[in-house]
This record gives sequence, structure tokens and C-alpha cells, in this order.
Amino acid sequence: MEGQHKFDYARISEMRSRYVPDAAVLSAVLPGPSDTIIDVGSGDGYYSILFSRFASKVYAVERDRDAARYIEDRVKGGGVKNVDVWNTDICEVFPEVQFNKVFFSNSFHDLRCREGLIDVLLNRSRPGLQVTFVEFKKVESIGPPLEVRIADNELATLMTGRGFRLVRKAYLEIHYIHTYELQGHGDNKKTL
Repeated sequence: MEGQHKFDYARISEMRSRYVPDAAVLSAVLPGPSDTIIDVGSGDGYYSILFSRFASKVYAVERDRDAARYIEDRVKGGGVKNVDVWNTDICEVFPEVQFNKVFFSNSFHDLRCREGLIDVLLNRSRPGLQVTFVEFKKVESIGPPLEVRIADNELATLMTGRGFRLVRKAYLEIHYIHTYELQGHGDNKKTL
């Protein structure tokens, strides 16, 4: 990611519980026993661990070394067996794993390789690829500066231009959640 964030884990937890309810995220991702999920920009590992309760395998990808260690400690301390932590820059090295879901929580706007990463996902995924984004709305609020935020219509243009369709969406107080599915994969859900 472009800027290195120093994580204030208590603040992250407080903001997540206030602004991004677990139910909204789970309704967007719909993790299940046959899923392998890549959580890009995992931060404190919260969502990786949450998804591990439902999914077969979760890969927590985090560039920041201290954050990756924090996730590893949480995973080991919690006895979580199906989460692997990758301390890597996703723009430099993409894990050589099979997956069918990718999750970004307030991390996609920080990536310098957005379009290239979506192309990599297209080439490396299993059938039925779904990509879920939790992003700040492009309006004045707490969070990153407006100029680095991605408006929901900008994200839709990027994803639909690469063969995805919007299958689930939710609008929260300061965030939006979009789930895209690669067209021609999965069942024939109606595009939103």
C-alpha cells in the first residue's frame, strides 16, 4: 500500500464496531465451508479471524510487519488453524494459492496497483470469483482524505470494465460495501 499505517488496534476496533457491523460484512461476503478467502490489507486480522469461522481457508495479507505479527499472535492465541498470514506487499508478490473470494476493508483505496491487482485476480482465481470491498464514501467524514477515496461509481466502473457485475451492495453511515462477481461464473444472480 502507498502509505504505511501505524495501527492503533483499540481505535480500529472501536471504529469498526461503530461504523461497519459484522452482519453487513458477512451478508456481503457470505463466507461458506467451500470458500478460500484472501483478506487484502488485513490490519489487525479481525475479518480474517471472523471469516475463518465459516470458510475453509483464509489468507491474511498484510504489508506492515508489526501488523502481520499481531495477526499471527491473535491466530495462534485463539487456536485458529485455517488462517495463514502473508507479510507481503500485494502489489509486489501475489500468493500462489487457489481462492474464490477476495476481501478489501478500507484498503483498496491505498493500493498503487489497483487495476493491475484486479487483472491478477482474474488470472489466478477459481470459478465463481467474488470480490468484496468496504470503502469510505467519497464525502467529508472521518477517514482518509477525499482525494484518495474511491466513489462507489468509480469502483463500479473499474470492476464492470473488467468483466465483473455488482451482485450485492450496502450503504452504511460513512462506508459502502460492494460485492462483485466475475460474469459467467457462479449462479445467475441479477445484477444490482
